[in-house]
This record gives sequence, structure tokens and C-alpha cells, in this order.
Amino acid sequence: MTHPVDPNALAFLVGQPCWGIVGGAGTGSMISLRLGQKIPRDVPLTNDKLSREIRENDAEFEACLFCCSWRLVSPAAIVCSGAWSSNEPDGPMLAGLAQLQQQKISEIKLTPETLDLSLTFENGLRLDVFNDYPAESPDHTAFWIETPNSRFLITGFRFDVETRADSG
Repeated sequence: MTHPVDPNALAFLVGQPCWGIVGGAGTGSMISLRLGQKIPRDVPLTNDKLSREIRENDAEFEACLFCCSWRLVSPAAIVCSGAWSSNEPDGPMLAGLAQLQQQKISEIKLTPETLDLSLTFENGLRLDVFNDYPAESPDHTAFWIETPNSRFLITGFRFDVETRADSG
């Protein structure tokens, strides 16, 4: 369901730790941040490219940067980006993103006019996420945030919220 854009809609992420990152060779510029509490999986994942922590745990919240531009910046420079940094195992993309591990989100900004997102972490790094799709691309999802009960999607130039019935 499309909603008016509330710049504070994702404020619940402030204070949440980033404990896992999925990305790298084979995923292009797509990354996933695992946030909040770790929820033990009933059956661990078998993908040995994932960390043990991610194989054994699901995340309370997940930020999935799917088809969008992003960059990680420090107060002094661009640390890495999805477009220009190598995503190979020892490349600058994964080394830069590793600096978000165990860092809590200290500030979040969702820009209503562009649906861009900025996540600032307690170590001063900021992850800027850009909604690259114009209004005439209504069916392209740029990024989303998963919660236990809903999914916040930036699709085209819409801010959509999908809710799920409690499965338990």
C-alpha cells in the first residue's frame, strides 16, 4: 500500500546495531545489512560464502540495497561505493562495509522529495542510498527495509508498506 512519505517512518532503526553484511563477488552492487537482534534459525543456511553468524541467525531488521546506487562516506572521503569499488573478497567494497560491523545506527534520514536514504553510524560513517528510479518507472524496487511485521519498499517513486499477518 502506497503511503505519504513520513521522513520519520524508519526512525525505529536508530540505535540498532549492524551485525552482519551480505555482499561481494557474485552480487554486483547489491548488499544486505543485518540489523537489530539476532534470531537463531531453526535450520542454519548451508552457503559457506556467508559468515557463520549469518548462516546461524536471521535478523530482526534487514536493509536490502537492491537496484540503487549507494556509497559509504567518512567525514573526510568516500570509503567505497556500489558502482566503483571492487567487490572481490579483499577489495575496497567489503573492507569499507566491514567498518559498519557492530556499529549502531545513530541517525537516519529519508528524503521525501527523492526517497533517498542516509544511515549514519556511531563511528561517523554514513551510508547514502539513492533511489535512481524516476516516477515513470513505477515497478522497479530500489531498496527495502524488512521488519518482523512489514516491509518498507522504495519502488519507483513510491513509498510502499507491506504488512504481514503474524505467522506464529
